[in-house]
Amino acid sequence: MKNRLFPAPLLSIALFALWLMLNPSLAVGNLLLAAVVALLAPLFSAPLRPLPVRVRHPRVLLRLIIAVGHDVIESNFMVAWK
Repeated sequence: MKNRLFPAPLLSIALFALWLMLNPSLAVGNLLLAAVVALLAPLFSAPLRPLPVRVRHPRVLLRLIIAVGHDVIESNFMVAWK
């Protein structure tokens, strides 16, 4: 039951806090709207969450990270020298 009501509790807390920080007052209406957004947004976005990833070949992941890092550094140098 807890997972259905709060599929992402940290996201709910963050949304609630962000909503209150963006509004200038702590009126009852703002508190209620923050609670509604904090409860409904994770519920509606739960089907969009990706499945957990299991790394089967860490060496392939390391090669990918090195290749991407090399490409980023190389392109930075190419831009800096033009």
